[in-house]
Amino acid sequence: MTAIGYVRVSSEEQSDSALSLDAQRAAITAYCTFKGLVLQEVISDEAISGGKPISQRPGGKGLYAEVTSPGSEIRAIVATKLDRMFRNALDCLTVNALLQEHGVTLHLLDLNVDTSNAMGKAFLTIAAAFAELELNRGKERTRDALAALKKRGVSLGAVPYGREVSLQTQLRQFEASSYEQTAIDLMRRLRDQGETYQEIANALNEAGVPTKRDTGKWLRGTVHRILTRERTQNYE
Repeated sequence: MTAIGYVRVSSEEQSDSALSLDAQRAAITAYCTFKGLVLQEVISDEAISGGKPISQRPGGKGLYAEVTSPGSEIRAIVATKLDRMFRNALDCLTVNALLQEHGVTLHLLDLNVDTSNAMGKAFLTIAAAFAELELNRGKERTRDALAALKKRGVSLGAVPYGREVSLQTQLRQFEASSYEQTAIDLMRRLRDQGETYQEIANALNEAGVPTKRDTGKWLRGTVHRILTRERTQNYE
């Protein structure tokens, strides 16, 4: 039986060797050898979010083309995990229905699923539903945790220009940065004198004033955001 492997990593996962493309390919190759499947190729989607339906990914489109092409000999699709291929239960079941129409079975290593039989098909439906449930519960827990931290006065997100993380409290809160506040005062004065945001950025660059991370030059948009935030005093 001829098979195609499918692997995917998102950009956030690139540094995780357990989720690397090579590790997934190796697992798929070993599985096909064990099951007696002839692995024709492994199609990959690199730095592609799992939030996209597989039909909208570059590699996923190629997978569809292989499976649905006239005279295709592909009879199995192999992936290491359910979430490598599908974004939710509906996506999983829709794609599996298409595969079934073309006589192609789905093999998922993490669930030990093989849809060549009725039990495998039923288990895939249940597993996909529970995977989506757990994903949604995780999102709810994250949302509730962030809301609780915000209620306690914990500052979330990046440290804004003009502020630094306070060392006087166990909570992550911001306090004024004297050096950066001096730069903000300069921005205000120049703005009051009628200077444009671009002219202010040019003046900061010429004076050698470092940016927040000291990794680049001042830009018009950066100056505009800082002065706008200072007016609203929104540091959360």
